[in-house]
Amino acid sequence: HGKVKSTKSDRVYLVLEGKGKFMVGNEKNDVKKDDVIIIPKNTPYDYKAIGGKLKLFLVHTPAYDEKAEIKLEK
Repeated sequence: HGKVKSTKSDRVYLVLEGKGKFMVGNEKNDVKKDDVIIIPKNTPYDYKAIGGKLKLFLVHTPAYDEKAEIKLEK
């Protein structure tokens, strides 16, 4: 995924399958099926799967805007 932030949208992730790790700001959180992760706009974050695939459902609020997406790292 790579470290990014949005200057426009809050993001809400729902873990549908798998296990992973979200790095939100300075916090690291282990996630699993049915967990919800909320990322406020202007908050740097990244995530990765652990031990397989991580299937996520993502909501941008307000809607996604490519121009508001800032890549911080790969």
